[in-house]
Amino acid sequence: MRATDFLKTANNLSKSQDEWDTRTSISRSYYAVHLEFSEFIRQVTQGRFFRKDRHKSVVQCFERCSDKSWKTIARKLNDLRGWRTKADYEMNRTFKQKNCELVLIIARGLLTDYQANIGNSNLEQDFREAVKKEFQFKLGISI
Repeated sequence: MRATDFLKTANNLSKSQDEWDTRTSISRSYYAVHLEFSEFIRQVTQGRFFRKDRHKSVVQCFERCSDKSWKTIARKLNDLRGWRTKADYEMNRTFKQKNCELVLIIARGLLTDYQANIGNSNLEQDFREAVKKEFQFKLGISI
């Protein structure tokens, strides 16, 4: 199973008028992106990963990059995480189909931007170095 399979599920659920499907679509959209990014981080860290604050740590890896395109990804990922948190935990909030359609657009855009950056060797190296810095900062381990 690939992380992007979550995006297929999110897309299928986004067609429903049921609010629970809408909420689940938002959550799956976020996890598609989060898991895709996490997998690359695991590759850089040789299979290790953050144990505490995992979601925040993924964002912080992007924030540590020097190139602003990565910082934009960090901001959008954090926004997407906010949507997911609200959809999963704020039961008094109403979510409509247009909410999950917006989140799907953001998620697809993030994956596209990420793939474009990883395809650029300088940007990929920038991200690899940022992951190593974040890993060393959080865990005190050099990679």
